[in-house]
Amino acid sequence: MALSIYFSLKRMSRSKHSPPAPGFFSRHRAEILLCAALAAAVWAVFGQTTAFGLVNFDDYDYLGENPFVRQGLTAEGLRFAFTSPMTGNWHPLTWLSLMADVTLFGLDAGAAHRTAVVLHAAAAMVLFLLLRQFTGALWRSAAVAGLFAIHPLHVESVAWISERKDVLSALFWFVTIWLYGTWARGGRSRLWFGAAHVTAALAMMSKPSSVTLPFTLLLFDVWPLRRFSREALPGLIREKALLFVMIAALGFITFRTQSALGATRSLTGVTAAHKLANAAASYAIYLRQTIWPAGLAPLYPYPETIPVIPAAAGAAVLIGGTALALRHARRRPYLPAGWFWYVGTLVPMIGIVQVGIQAHADRYTYVPLIGIFWIVAWGLHDLAVSRVPAPWIRGAAAAVFLALAWTAWAQAACWRDDLALFGRALEVTKRNRMAHTVVGLAHLRERRLDQAETHLRTALELDPKFTPSYRNLAEALFAQGRAAEALPLIEKAIELTPESPLNHYTRGIVLRALERNGEAAADLSKAIQQGLVPDQEKRAQLELGLIRVKEEQHEAALRHFAAALSIDPDYYLARKNLAFTLLRLDRRGAARTEFLRLAQMNPADPDVRRTLAALPPR
Repeated sequence: MALSIYFSLKRMSRSKHSPPAPGFFSRHRAEILLCAALAAAVWAVFGQTTAFGLVNFDDYDYLGENPFVRQGLTAEGLRFAFTSPMTGNWHPLTWLSLMADVTLFGLDAGAAHRTAVVLHAAAAMVLFLLLRQFTGALWRSAAVAGLFAIHPLHVESVAWISERKDVLSALFWFVTIWLYGTWARGGRSRLWFGAAHVTAALAMMSKPSSVTLPFTLLLFDVWPLRRFSREALPGLIREKALLFVMIAALGFITFRTQSALGATRSLTGVTAAHKLANAAASYAIYLRQTIWPAGLAPLYPYPETIPVIPAAAGAAVLIGGTALALRHARRRPYLPAGWFWYVGTLVPMIGIVQVGIQAHADRYTYVPLIGIFWIVAWGLHDLAVSRVPAPWIRGAAAAVFLALAWTAWAQAACWRDDLALFGRALEVTKRNRMAHTVVGLAHLRERRLDQAETHLRTALELDPKFTPSYRNLAEALFAQGRAAEALPLIEKAIELTPESPLNHYTRGIVLRALERNGEAAADLSKAIQQGLVPDQEKRAQLELGLIRVKEEQHEAALRHFAAALSIDPDYYLARKNLAFTLLRLDRRGAARTEFLRLAQMNPADPDVRRTLAALPPR
């Protein structure tokens, strides 16, 4: 796709009076081979992710347990994509792309990973070809695209299913710049300009941080288009007026969406000075991680005190980098264009308006680092021309690319499961409540109950205000048969967030184990009314049915077992209890039908075999 767009634009930009061109492949052999090399590099690093599953870090909200996405592309899903505040972001195109995966490939995490890898490879190729077209530099353009393709900081954006928004928005972002550049550099047809607005809208509907896209077009005017001057500035801004209107609307929608779910209030005790200090520190941290990408993690805890020294270092980097870029602006315009690309595109994610609990995040560098990459590529070229032999530069570049690719491959391998990913986070970060939570829940799923309790108790101690920690620890204690100890924890969770259906569901299960059936039924019914995911709702219906059986309300029990089976027809426990309840009501024909189906599902069940043998044939 990227190659076809590139060749089409090249043909249209060629003068009608140009002499006949040489053969297609001979003219574009280098571009084709380098695009193939980029695709191969992306696959070598990220191909492994197609065998990975979901991680307990938003993936279940985006795919695994999202009822709208699980249905694939539907009218109901379309409404959800454009209107739901779920996950605290407005990105309808991201939702639709995940639904399209389900429609095309089924509910398969590997397919979702494969789509992300393909989108990332396409974005890298488009980036290479647009820089190649507008700068004329083959190897420098390839170097920028190569760094974008395999830098370890970009692993999170590709290997994490929930970050589909990154790879999708970046692809449309780069296509927008390409179309805009074609329009600005002589193909003044309004078609290119209009198409750029369409792809810009698609980028913005993929990820809200694309609000900085119009500003990157202004930077592209500075370099490589060289359209920028003080006199031209008003006209350059005017021609992008509609884009500025679009980002204003997107900003309003995004803030409303994030505020609706409390995403912008996740660090309510943090002062403005603390946020500014962390933001300044983050600019320096990202540059350090770009140069030395070690100790990467899916979540870096927010500093508990103002990071004075890192903030001072960040401020020095910002001031020094800006001064250097402006000083060399006339002779090396790629410097200010690249520097302000980096600084500017990070603004929505830098934490002035804090969204989430992270101090900074690898994924936030996905688009911003392009500016740094082209400063490096063009800066090294200038250095090679003036001082250093070109072979030395090429050799060093090859070594750097190999080292980055290996590091990125190892980092991508961490995304194979929860324990690998957040176990690594515990190794490289301190006081990481989220990492302890995910590792604890992973141990709980694997029935390593002592380890689960240790991690989940640590998570609660690190952040007693985080309500789910009480519920998580309660579940770990309950799994060990310590229901009485679990009860006060889940009651504390309900006290903090009474509107949570999961809290009421968990208390209902605990109360049921303590044989406080009336209270358990009230909690389970409330949880169902508030809204549970399918797996939890079917379990709640089963438990309600068992309570009604104990109360000898068999008709009511049948309704609950039937409700559980309407969610999952293969739910064995619900069908088994339905069959025995029908037998108690002396509905032998219906009971026999259910027992026959149970025998097909599990021929080894002695209860089913014995009951079937005792039932008379029809």
